[in-house]
Amino acid sequence: MDIDNLLISQEYSTNKSTVEVITQVTIRKPYKTDFVRVHPDEKFSFGPVAIYEDHQYRCTYLVDKGLITLLSDYFSPAVLVTTISKQGALFLWPLKLPKINGRDNAWYQTAREAAEMAKENWLKILPDHSLKKYKVTIASGDLGEPKWPALTIDEIMEKILIHNYIGDENHPVIQRLQGRI
Repeated sequence: MDIDNLLISQEYSTNKSTVEVITQVTIRKPYKTDFVRVHPDEKFSFGPVAIYEDHQYRCTYLVDKGLITLLSDYFSPAVLVTTISKQGALFLWPLKLPKINGRDNAWYQTAREAAEMAKENWLKILPDHSLKKYKVTIASGDLGEPKWPALTIDEIMEKILIHNYIGDENHPVIQRLQGRI
């Protein structure tokens, strides 16, 4: 047996005969360690929508507009922007909008400002709890242009609706909030 047959090339992961298929897209904020870009085409923004953030299970859901009254104490209005990390993770960043009463805060404002800057720059956001807002750090090096997958916003939304959609009163989240389970 020739033990050299066990050694693989350092380029083993660059096999171009396969194409990655994105099967799921999440709704989330950028991680503190991620440099991200936001798709500059407005067609890749979706909203306003109602979102419910389940902090217990660390999951954000889209809420059917017919359930807004039922979840009035729990949902937030937001615009979802298509975002990609430097590592290639595609997700929708929920940018919260002012509440119905017009109330806004520095967290929401600085997230929206950062997302606008991220259309042209790789950046990361870090929470500044003392100022109750996000700090924005722009990448110091040239990280190149993002490699956006060949998906439309409709295809991206379909991948979210599979797992992150509250569409009726029997959804487990609503049942939990109402004490039915």
